[in-house]
Amino acid sequence: MQSLFLFHPERHFPILHLHRVSDAVHWTRQAMSAIIYIKTGQCRCFTQFSEYHVTAPAFLFFSPYQAHEIMLQPRCTGQAIYFHQDFFCIDDHVDTYPCNGTLFNNIYDKPLLQLPQVSVGTVDEYFQHLRDDLRLLDETQKMHLSLEHFKFLLLLLIRAKQMQPVHTVHPAIERLHQLIDTHYLEWHTPGQYAAALGLNVKSLSKLVANKLGKSPTSLIKEKLVMEAQRVLRHTTKPVQEVAAMTGFHGADSFGKLFRKHTGITPLKYRQALTKALA
Repeated sequence: MQSLFLFHPERHFPILHLHRVSDAVHWTRQAMSAIIYIKTGQCRCFTQFSEYHVTAPAFLFFSPYQAHEIMLQPRCTGQAIYFHQDFFCIDDHVDTYPCNGTLFNNIYDKPLLQLPQVSVGTVDEYFQHLRDDLRLLDETQKMHLSLEHFKFLLLLLIRAKQMQPVHTVHPAIERLHQLIDTHYLEWHTPGQYAAALGLNVKSLSKLVANKLGKSPTSLIKEKLVMEAQRVLRHTTKPVQEVAAMTGFHGADSFGKLFRKHTGITPLKYRQALTKALA
């Protein structure tokens, strides 16, 4: 299958890209969200902080400029959908398509969905619909049908994720989750969270590494960058103000953290992802 694209009707850049996964995806950062369907075989997925072993059928989810690498084992095949927020914005559909925090942008869970075997046939049908849609010559029809079939697929994936067995969460991890969501703008060090939990930093780090495969520092920084990305996408606040909002005393330290996580500056991120004006 050749790569198939849908272009923005006015700005003429790709807003939807569908292609086959048949070769390794080496370290990459895309200006679009990614949905990777591992249809057969096995692969290893790497992100900046974690490594996952994936067995088909499964889906992987990545946010814009989230670094990832996928190493395919023999006979591993799949398909990838990259979509720009001008095609579908996950922040604008939280009630109907609650994928933000379910499929994307959940720092406390793997970006992975183990697809139930019973859903494979339906998923394959939606991918075929998308391929057919993107081959249409009528651009208006192409936009309408591809968006509708994409939404159907997304809703299926959200429901499959929500129906996965809920594993018992360690009480301290659950409390840490609550503390980070409440205090991440003011508390930037593991020691502050450890103190609130009645633990020392070493014990907290060991617990988080064992349960989440990350460090407390990485959780805090991921949360900060995620909030900064949200503000940059949906407001015109200056970078200096965004830095202050996220608890940094200067734009330089904020910019350094942001570049480390995304590979680009806050200003370039905004330019790449700001929604097109109607």
